[in-house]
Amino acid sequence: MEQVWEMHAESVVFGEVRYEPGGAFGPRIQSEHQLVLVHEGWADIEVDGRAFRLEKDHVSLQLPGRREFFSFADNRPTLHSWCAVNLAGLSPGVQSAIEGAPRFRPISRRLEETVKAGLALGCEVQTVSKM
Repeated sequence: MEQVWEMHAESVVFGEVRYEPGGAFGPRIQSEHQLVLVHEGWADIEVDGRAFRLEKDHVSLQLPGRREFFSFADNRPTLHSWCAVNLAGLSPGVQSAIEGAPRFRPISRRLEETVKAGLALGCEVQTVSKM
């Protein structure tokens, strides 16, 4: 049987943005637990000095307190969405499980549907020109 944990979120925010070729964001300190989904293009993400590429149709788990910098595809626009969750009072077991989770993986149909539903609550797509 699948393990189920109960967690309480102080806030949940969905968003979506399109970066023009060569766009970048950061550096910043991540303040929440955040899922970043790439729908078009790709993103090179540096977290605390370690870099990885998040390809189209993949999701990344970003953890609070980490220094992040995002560079987006230089040859095409990158469309990505996110779900940021401010989790309150995580038990050590849940925190350990989250920290041990894979940092990126393919986007599941269930996650994509959840993010689309969150975006439908009232989010506009932003376009960011190269900075």
